[in-house]
Amino acid sequence: MRSIVADPTLVACCALYCGTCGEYLRENCLGCRQSEKNLECCVRKCVSLKGISTCAECNDSNDSSVCCKFEKTSPRVCGQHFPADRPSCIQEVKHLGLKAYSQKMAVLGHPLFRHP
Repeated sequence: MRSIVADPTLVACCALYCGTCGEYLRENCLGCRQSEKNLECCVRKCVSLKGISTCAECNDSNDSSVCCKFEKTSPRVCGQHFPADRPSCIQEVKHLGLKAYSQKMAVLGHPLFRHP
């Protein structure tokens, strides 16, 4: 089993933190950006086409909650496993940057950030 570590490369395209995900920790997944199983994710495709790392870098909208990519099948399925407040995750990445966000998420010990 893997240990929880702070690693900016484990911040998923949608800003969930793969470094604390059970599938990642049990070595069943390499993380959303590294996994070959995740090639069909429309969020991953979108950030790749735009040449950015995460939705936090997208300039298409100031409100990430209105992005139509989250309504597609794979993000919805992921959202069922991790009922995340993705807009809050994205805002945290914008506010902290990938390195500090990954450090914060490793300390929290779960794959998503929720505002209290």
